[in-house]
Amino acid sequence: MTSCVQKMNTVNFSALQNWSILSHLTATQYRSKYELVKIGSFLKRIKDGVEIQDGVLYKRATIKINNGGIFLRDAVVGNDIGTKNQYIIREGQLLLSKIDARNGAFGIVPKELDGGVITGNFWVYEIDTTKILPQILCNILSSRKFQAIWETCSNGTTNRHYLQEDAFLNTSIPVPAIKEQHKILSKYEEIICLKNNKKIEIFEKQRVVEDYLMKSLKISAKTANTRNTFISFTTFESITCWGVDKILHGVNQFYDFNQQPTALIEYKDWLIDVFRGKSPIYQKDSDYIILNQKCNRWNYIDDQYAKTVDGKWYSSLDKDVFLKENDIIVNSTGEGTLGRASLVTSKHIGYLVDSHMLVLRLNTECLSPEFIVRQINSEFGQKQVDLLKGAQATKQTELGVDNLLKIKFVIPIDSNGNPDLTAQNNIVSEIKKIEMQIQELSSQVELLEIQAKQQFEDAIFG
Repeated sequence: MTSCVQKMNTVNFSALQNWSILSHLTATQYRSKYELVKIGSFLKRIKDGVEIQDGVLYKRATIKINNGGIFLRDAVVGNDIGTKNQYIIREGQLLLSKIDARNGAFGIVPKELDGGVITGNFWVYEIDTTKILPQILCNILSSRKFQAIWETCSNGTTNRHYLQEDAFLNTSIPVPAIKEQHKILSKYEEIICLKNNKKIEIFEKQRVVEDYLMKSLKISAKTANTRNTFISFTTFESITCWGVDKILHGVNQFYDFNQQPTALIEYKDWLIDVFRGKSPIYQKDSDYIILNQKCNRWNYIDDQYAKTVDGKWYSSLDKDVFLKENDIIVNSTGEGTLGRASLVTSKHIGYLVDSHMLVLRLNTECLSPEFIVRQINSEFGQKQVDLLKGAQATKQTELGVDNLLKIKFVIPIDSNGNPDLTAQNNIVSEIKKIEMQIQELSSQVELLEIQAKQQFEDAIFG
């Protein structure tokens, strides 16, 4: 027979912030050698209101969740802004979303957003930098120790849990002396500097891949031509789609080719099938998986965003719509994701893709899918995606099956006039060597990120 030991926690009435038991239990979850100070003692809410005026240009901010930072969303004239009563933000202030602060939607206003505007869904605070450094504050608020605190300071009857300002400002956090904060931050930034250097190496390696592919295909970018002509001509047979920009600024306007590129639609024996994915009937926690655009990254598939569908509906589908090894999946809608492609491996055989994605199935006796997917994801391929995309009535950018088949590829040809599969595979092999180096660097970046956060939290909460 086991015994149960019960422990009673007490709290002074004067220390009560709200009637949430969880908030008081959570507040005792961390200990620190530093003094616990209420957040509200060094933050001052700023409400610098402004009435949006027509004809005036305004900068608007966007805050990425998961501590992704604050960036310029856009700059628009007041005529195009619906909410007329907004607030001005200044460089160095703490800006947070009252809806998504618990999901890491907060940060320090950067210089480029000084004088920008926000709606009432965002709060902005002046930081007393004599008491706490802005980066120290953000690191504490984004720490694992503080995650539960965000939850207790947010409530709501739906999934949209609003941050309760009083509860947030009355929460105490460990605050070292300013001199000690500088020391902690300096050590943290040493590791972050190493991480950023690795990220620069990754970018340089990605450029090496791009340059190698272009050189192997003997494609060269044209220099900018500022010459204006009164009239331009083009042959009817060279027109692949209507639109002055698409005709006059087709891919040949941007690149010179040793061998003219070819669209798959021109060689049907190179192509087995191309089709759009299905509109799913979802079912939670079933055994049948469907991929969406979030799953489709640059040259790889991320399963964490996959969803599951109804088994009966899945079984009713034609077997040819299920993914096969060496299929290429391409995102077909949305700015920023349109045209992104990846290769289906043995791990994803039998999966489905939803209706915002296209499946390209090639004759592997003629074409290497790995070779083709890298051309789609190259600057050369993405330039064509940008030229071919169209906007539907919903204003959602769309690629579509027909336009996917119009993308042109440079295919090495052997002495018999057939696609040279060996040459394609050799190019892929060299690219994969560089990609392995990129993967190793990416792993180092992740480890350095973890190391920096752990070192910081040990220093503050240890």
